This record gives sequence, C-alpha cells and structure tokens, in this order.
Amino acid sequence: MPLPGGETDKIGNRYEGRWTVYCMIDVIDEKADSIRLEKPGEDAFEFFISKNGNLECHQVKRQKSGRGRWTLSALEDKQVQVLSDFWKSLNKPDVYCVFISTQDADELGVLTPQSEKLLPN
Repeated sequence: MPLPGGETDKIGNRYEGRWTVYCMIDVIDEKADSIRLEKPGEDAFEFFISKNGNLECHQVKRQKSGRGRWTLSALEDKQVQVLSDFWKSLNKPDVYCVFISTQDADELGVLTPQSEKLLPN
C-alpha cells in the first residue's frame, strides 16, 4: 500500500508524464490531431486530445492510497473530483472522458458499460 506524499507523489507524477508522452505519440503518428495540456492553475484534466472531430479529456491517477481499487466515492472525494469534472464535460456529444489508473475502477465501468465501444479509434 503506497503512503501519501513524498516519493509516492513523485511516482504518480512520473506515471502521469508517461501517459502524456504515450498519447503524444498518437499525434506524431497522426492517429490524433492535437494534444493540449491543462492550463496552469486548472486541475480537472491532465490534457485534452483532439481526434476525429472529438475531444478526449484525460484524467490520470496512478492509484488510490490504501484502497487497492477506485470506488465511486473515492473518485469523488475532497481531493479527487473525477466524477464531477467528467459530468461538467460530458454535456457535449463530441466529448469523451478517459480515466487512466493502474488500479481498477469497476464501479465506473458499470456506469458506462459501453465506454470502450464509444471511444473513437
């Protein structure tokens, strides 16, 4: 179980950075049109990818300390507000929200059982 802060925070930032670079490669390979990092001071999404006329909003969390998986309440606690950020963004039909983590978020999958089929290739 990871401890909060310090080294764990650095590892989480590294994980976020690696996912960002992985997605940047899609732009280089012309599988995506562009990538835009979050503006300084914003904390809803790490970055946004424009792909096939759609916008993907990516939220990256390496893992939830002490839980082993993401519950709905853990996705919407005082420090992590993934669900409310997703809710604000999903009012447009061309917007997709992507949650990336090393830990499972099975309850989120239950809410969106068709999510993998909806994401554009």
